[in-house]
Amino acid sequence: MTLSGKADSFDLDDLRKFGRMADLKPRQTDGILREVEEAAEGWEEFVSEAGVPGDLAQGARAGFRFFLAGRSMAEPDVRSRRRDRSLSRARGQEGRRLQ
Repeated sequence: MTLSGKADSFDLDDLRKFGRMADLKPRQTDGILREVEEAAEGWEEFVSEAGVPGDLAQGARAGFRFFLAGRSMAEPDVRSRRRDRSLSRARGQEGRRLQ
């Protein structure tokens, strides 16, 4: 697939141009990107629940791009790390309750 003649290295302007071709306003395009980015932030939880092997999950995750937040999934943000720690703590507490 290509976008603006590129097979890779898209940027936010490329995605907004694509949105305009689909008769979307930049705000609508940004809203869609935000929804996708928010869903992708749950990647670790999704792959864990699905039992995806870690190396396969990390390989796929490395290809994620965040255009609005200016970061890649290869470098999770602070919220992701906090969520991961709180999930770990919650799982630990559940284990203690079961014992």
